[in-house]
Amino acid sequence: MAGTIDSRSFLVSKDLVIPLATGTAIVLGRDPTTCNYVLADDRVSRVHTMIFHKDRKYMVKDLNSSNGTYLNGKRIGGAPVLNAGDIIEVRPFTFEFVSPDLSQVPEEIATRITDEKPKGKLEGSLSTLGVTDIVQLLNSTQQNGVLTIADSKQKSSTFVFRDGEIVQAAFEDKTGEDAVFAVMRVREGRFEFTKTEPVNSLERPRPQPGDKARTENFEKQILRKTQSLLLEGARLMDEASAVRT
Repeated sequence: MAGTIDSRSFLVSKDLVIPLATGTAIVLGRDPTTCNYVLADDRVSRVHTMIFHKDRKYMVKDLNSSNGTYLNGKRIGGAPVLNAGDIIEVRPFTFEFVSPDLSQVPEEIATRITDEKPKGKLEGSLSTLGVTDIVQLLNSTQQNGVLTIADSKQKSSTFVFRDGEIVQAAFEDKTGEDAVFAVMRVREGRFEFTKTEPVNSLERPRPQPGDKARTENFEKQILRKTQSLLLEGARLMDEASAVRT
């Protein structure tokens, strides 16, 4: 049974962003036929580590690997619960568990948000800041992180930023630039931004049985500059409006 995309929790390394889903497990290791994400290093076991969701919490479990799995520098036993900011090591690979309460709100952006928000969490209503405004702020302040937007029908979109530029995007069955243009039309809903370390590239996960196009939502890299994307999106919306009138 396919899980539900959380849209807010991720494993992040310098080369990889892994979106987590409730109801399914993510397996890391060297075996491409068994693991969702392949870690190509001889120090990694064929099936090494599992991240899974239980009782509304994410947990990490070592799968009897040769070199062990480490959480915040200590080799784990059992299945400890993950907290925002925890560091998972499948040596030599390092991942940070990113959840919404982890982000440190950039001062330049926080001063523009009027919604009440918990400490360390940047979120608000699209009635306060529109999609274009949010993207421009993240772009101008060169942020690294993950922006999620849920429209009024709870349809979720995900943008990944590197140095202020959108490098990946997903919305329903759309990816890349098409997803950006689609989300720019959203007028009602909420947004949330989680700051992370810079990422270089993203990897497509191995599909789970029953998963649909969402399992491929990080397949397309976006090469165009974000400001150019916003201009193109505005042009498309103007054209669509002209046709309707």
